[in-house]
Amino acid sequence: MSRENEANEKIQLLYAAIRKYDAVWELTPEVLTDFIEKIEVGQVSAENKKISFELRDNQIYVFFWGVGIIDFM
Repeated sequence: MSRENEANEKIQLLYAAIRKYDAVWELTPEVLTDFIEKIEVGQVSAENKKISFELRDNQIYVFFWGVGIIDFM
């Protein structure tokens, strides 16, 4: 029951953020806080450590409030 309540609260946070903004034209700290629960960056492989930061292909996971990861691919 506790997990269900927690999930419901997270979904309500996402709905509140959606209702708050008609459109998002700029990513501000406030917008990010309202929509994103957390961001995780994958491990750097030994091979990637030798490559400049801009060229690395680390996995980045964005968790949205209430829904988790959304796969856009």
